[in-house]
Amino acid sequence: MNFYLEKVTPLFCCYTASDKNPFRHVVAQVWDTGLRSTKHVAVIRAAQSLAAVFKSTEDSSLQSMTRLLQQEAQCHIDQLSRNEGYDSMAIMALHLLGASAMYSQDVTYWHSIAAQLQNVLSLDAREDKEQITSIRLHDRERQFFWGLHMYNHLHATFVENHLSLPAIQIPEKYFEDIAGIRRLPHPFTGVSSHITYALLTVGKLIKRQRQIAKSRSFASEQQIENIRALICEAKSLEVMILNQSVPGPEDIEDPNDEATPIEHLVKIAECHRNAALLQLYRVFPDVLRRRLGLDETSISTEGFLLRLALRILDTLTTIPTRSGTTPFQTVLLLAMSSELRFAGDFTNMDQAAHNIRIARAREWTLIRLSEAQRRIPGQRMYNLLRKVRQMWAQLDVAGPYDIVFWLDFMM
Repeated sequence: MNFYLEKVTPLFCCYTASDKNPFRHVVAQVWDTGLRSTKHVAVIRAAQSLAAVFKSTEDSSLQSMTRLLQQEAQCHIDQLSRNEGYDSMAIMALHLLGASAMYSQDVTYWHSIAAQLQNVLSLDAREDKEQITSIRLHDRERQFFWGLHMYNHLHATFVENHLSLPAIQIPEKYFEDIAGIRRLPHPFTGVSSHITYALLTVGKLIKRQRQIAKSRSFASEQQIENIRALICEAKSLEVMILNQSVPGPEDIEDPNDEATPIEHLVKIAECHRNAALLQLYRVFPDVLRRRLGLDETSISTEGFLLRLALRILDTLTTIPTRSGTTPFQTVLLLAMSSELRFAGDFTNMDQAAHNIRIARAREWTLIRLSEAQRRIPGQRMYNLLRKVRQMWAQLDVAGPYDIVFWLDFMM
């Protein structure tokens, strides 16, 4: 349990060192009080199973213990479901167990827990008086758990395709930030749950487009209609994102993490918004042409996309590695990586300067990506670095009109 509290919990909150990190103070409180009711044991066993996953990178013999702890936690959660229903402690146990399954790369089990969790939250959202399972949560607790579930979807969509989950519909009140009310940052989504949800929605949309593109099927009216529907959805998403605003520091309750001042959280929110637009414009270029007032014969939009990508990169470089936001930067680093394209003419002074900047940007991206992933168990860091290098190698030999897109390598 000490390993969980000291080594694991910092990775599960973007304000790492704060005593307001819920993954630390909630579990520590349960552990220290000595209470051992069913729901308390469920939280403890789930947290211990997650710690065992992380420690198993050093000691493979702990893999069997991981499975045993997962089974014990699941047994207690199932008992709660049958006898008492779900309160915040039971759902916290379910989230911890889901993280344990995900990081142990048990895909079937992860999908099972995620489906169970989504079903519980959806029942709660419908507020059906005839539902059998009892859900006892306050609105703030509901918003907290939907935020965790939403970010897990975001991560699976962009980073580990084999963990991807079906599309979800989150009630707007659980990700909408209420104006005029100071709020404590969410441990996963930070200060902008609404922007994170927009990025997730964009991610699901562009994956559908890339799957159509990779299908290599012959042209059909149905396929054309599908593409038109995606473009229409992309246009609506662009309007929504452009109308979204990032909260200012005055709207945020300071979690008092010296390594992660509020400005870091605001910057990450700005990057999420820009990343959502970048993906949308790259995959649906007509949406960008419409915004810029260009027609199909006009100049390329590549310059706009590169500037947007470098804006994300430049913002991230102002955040030191020790920030609690570093483990949450992986999606942003991947999202702008395939925009880092060298210019063809190395003898041209302007293009030579551009290439120097791109080379430095790539190097920094690999360093920060390594730092973001280095404490994650398994081979994820090495796999991501390998895929990014493969993508850049293909980008370097591609023609100016060849499509080299980072998400294709993740899929």
